Amino acid sequence: MHINAIAAIEEQIRAQLPKRENFANFSATLESAIKTQALMALPGKKLVPPASLPLLQESLGFDIDRANHLAVDVGSGTTVQKAQEAYRSNQLPSSMKQFNNLIEDAAQKYNIDPSLIWAVMKAESNFNAKAQSSAGAQGLMQLMPATARSLGVQNSFDPIQNIDGGVRYLRQMLDRFDGNVEYALAAYNAGPGNVLKYGGIPPFAETIAYVPKVLQFQREGMNLFSA
Repeated sequence: MHINAIAAIEEQIRAQLPKRENFANFSATLESAIKTQALMALPGKKLVPPASLPLLQESLGFDIDRANHLAVDVGSGTTVQKAQEAYRSNQLPSSMKQFNNLIEDAAQKYNIDPSLIWAVMKAESNFNAKAQSSAGAQGLMQLMPATARSLGVQNSFDPIQNIDGGVRYLRQMLDRFDGNVEYALAAYNAGPGNVLKYGGIPPFAETIAYVPKVLQFQREGMNLFSA
């Protein structure tokens, strides 16, 4: 292609990029897409359909290594769906995955689905270990000081202590409401007394929104902890 034509295309792309995006990052993303397409030429490989690969519409931080899973070994048993799930999982910011080892340890200790713990953490603090609410809730799992003390948590801003305490409290709520996840989440948000008082999810706007939000986050986080 003539160099002037290339320059014209670059200028068109620059004009359409959001101000926060860097053209160099876009170029790397475009290069990744081109190299992924080139994988079609490799023997024994097939490419995930382009419709499942919104590279140029999503995160411009997509790197070349992440494209590797898009080449699926024929006969390996790996499905396009699994490749798509892996892609979506890789697109999550690293901040959303940095506590996964601690989450898995607590999940095993208290017999709770790790994706549920991840979802509660996302809803409560969005993975900010220093988060503090106006009501005084602290840390990743947003423990109130009195609750933290009752759980033996001495420093709610310490991720290890906070996650262990928060997951233990979630386990208590699950046990108290016979494994009903929705009631346990409502109790985590509004207190078990209110769940008992109203015989279910309390009619508080925050709690009514909180329960389905956490369940949606859980669906988003399931791929992070699949075997």
